[in-house]
Amino acid sequence: GCGRAPYGYVAEMLGHVYRGIELSEWAVRNALTPNVFIGDVTDSKVYVPLRQEGRFDLVLCVDILEHLKKEDLDKVLSNVQRIAKKVIFSVPFLGDPNLTADKSHLTHESKEWWKNKLSEYFRITDAPPYFSFAHQILIGSLE
Repeated sequence: GCGRAPYGYVAEMLGHVYRGIELSEWAVRNALTPNVFIGDVTDSKVYVPLRQEGRFDLVLCVDILEHLKKEDLDKVLSNVQRIAKKVIFSVPFLGDPNLTADKSHLTHESKEWWKNKLSEYFRITDAPPYFSFAHQILIGSLE
């Protein structure tokens, strides 16, 4: 769910290779980079071409996981684990008014719950306090 890929646009401007997956055909057609592909992050087939490129140094899961049903989290996290060396997860936790303000947020859980879930796939650390939105960011690493 990279949307129109603003992070991808900046990454490419800085000389990095970027690939994005987005469910919305409109967002893909209007993406800021041509490297956004239509796909559902819960479908393991969308990850196959990405796996052929090897592991990415960094994968962004920004405002995606809370939109998924709990029963889809394991398959998405397993697929992300196969393609990522490190991941930045941005998820609104219980207590954040943004979590309940958006009716498309399907998974409402505490920070500890998310840390435990993500720890099944990655070594998880808190974001440094100087990060923007550090209160809702967790960093995952395979190392």
